[in-house]
Amino acid sequence: MLSVGHQLVRVRCPPCKGEVTTSLVTAPTRKTHQFALTLYTWCCWSWVCLPYFFNYWKSVQLYCPNCGCHIGSYTV
Repeated sequence: MLSVGHQLVRVRCPPCKGEVTTSLVTAPTRKTHQFALTLYTWCCWSWVCLPYFFNYWKSVQLYCPNCGCHIGSYTV
């Protein structure tokens, strides 16, 4: 399994041997929710949704767009 960041990556997919740019699937993590709660407790109510808009605060799974193989993952 390839260790990657929270951005698209150009890699050679092991199963299909294609040179591809990965596709991303993101999901909020416990840290995403904790950061939103912290903003809420600091009375920054209008910014509470901010962590849900950035991939940096989410777990990121990267897949091959050709065969759907899981290439790697990233979690803050």
